[in-house]
Amino acid sequence: MKFTILTNQLSPVLQSVASVAGSPTGKSDIAENLLLEVRDQQLIVLGTDYSVEMEATLPLTEPCEAGLVAVNAPMVCNIVRSLRPEQNPMVTMTLDAAANSLSIVSGINEFSIAVISPEGFPHFRMDEAKCSLRLAPRTLATLLDKVMFCMPSMGGRELEWSNGVRFDAQGPNLNVYGTNGQILCVCEAPLLGEVEALKATITPKFAQELAKTCAKSAGDDPLSLEFTDSTVTTVCGNYRLSAKLNISAYPTNVKGLVRERFACEIKMRNADLRDAIQTVTAAAGNTLLAVSFLFEEREVTLKSFSNIARGSSKVATDYDGERISVSLNFNYVKEVLSHIHEEEVVFCLTNPVKAAVISGASREAQEGVGYTYCISSLVV
Repeated sequence: MKFTILTNQLSPVLQSVASVAGSPTGKSDIAENLLLEVRDQQLIVLGTDYSVEMEATLPLTEPCEAGLVAVNAPMVCNIVRSLRPEQNPMVTMTLDAAANSLSIVSGINEFSIAVISPEGFPHFRMDEAKCSLRLAPRTLATLLDKVMFCMPSMGGRELEWSNGVRFDAQGPNLNVYGTNGQILCVCEAPLLGEVEALKATITPKFAQELAKTCAKSAGDDPLSLEFTDSTVTTVCGNYRLSAKLNISAYPTNVKGLVRERFACEIKMRNADLRDAIQTVTAAAGNTLLAVSFLFEEREVTLKSFSNIARGSSKVATDYDGERISVSLNFNYVKEVLSHIHEEEVVFCLTNPVKAAVISGASREAQEGVGYTYCISSLVV
């Protein structure tokens, strides 16, 4: 095996594919390697951790020799990243099968690293898809951006069914959910075409890699998420991503948790509210979790309490009803406000207050995506 390619073209691909490579047990495993294959004037780079698989294909314009090898992912990434394209823009890799080594040469820089046989390198079995969702890359990237921070990694209760992003499609409509048991995001987006029905949960790692891959996509060509009973696969640009699904049973009434009728809907400026939260939590230290919101005529008073400090601030609103209060995890509120790119936001409250439902005041879709957040109230 031998190939020559631009270093600036190869390095980001190696870094991307290596991000999914690794042993799930932490022990020495063939999955700690990248599979490099040259065939049909192309370089194919494959990485996996058995639950997520990424494959990238790069065209080769220089003469090459076909072959296949498994090489340590961190080592080959670090070497290629250390090269200086301004000295020599090209890098050549040559396999010495007899010595079980791969030489990497770029100008005056030469390296040689040990390789292993590619035999037994794990591959996903590609069954025929039972359902295909077609979306614009920017729509999918926006969906994932809105929902991913609500997953259990944010620090909520660890619920097996909530460990991922839920896709619920019917006809031309797609609903996407993310929750950790204390905060819920509900997104809606139109599909490019109709589907019979789909209910599937993608894992957090696949969601993260999918979001990064969509962000790299320069075009507007639709992409398809191909679902089987246990896997999902998509192709975006020169990357193919596949993953196992979270097959835990998901609650059927998730969307119903965000009510359509509320005791009150309160509008205020997004920036003012973020500033007020920053102010009241500045001196509270690491012991603070909740901030209380007391809504009165034309204003809301925010208060923080901890064992070392207290703080309060006020924000103007359009509210003109009776006094009503709710205590919320301030980290969740800050994250929600940062993901709403509108000048004004709306707090919708039930009576009695069990949660706050937050959205942009205009309720206009972003990149075709409508979104709403629901944060459970806290007892303090």
